[in-house]
Amino acid sequence: KRKTREESTLKAVDFITQRNYGIYFDIVKEEAMLAAGLKEFAEFRDTTLAELQKRWGKKKSPQELLHEDNPENMREYQSVVDELHPGASRYRENITDLKKTLGMSVRKGG
Repeated sequence: KRKTREESTLKAVDFITQRNYGIYFDIVKEEAMLAAGLKEFAEFRDTTLAELQKRWGKKKSPQELLHEDNPENMREYQSVVDELHPGASRYRENITDLKKTLGMSVRKGG
């Protein structure tokens, strides 16, 4: 019963936002895109950390690397990212631009 109520509420909100604001939001497609993005990020992180492990010659797990130091702040990590993922520098530029946007707050959660 609750699921039916929530679905009808979501349909009403969707209808109102489309009519009043011209915003189209398909929750099923959005959920699929978010899941795909999270999966792609996990693959990105895993390949980058695996390459770091190979270069360092240490037998540390990706979890140990993540908790020991923040690898994203390490120069070696950034160099691996640039080699493995050619679009990374453009991504960093976009993040820098976002951080400079008035009223925008970007934090890393843990």
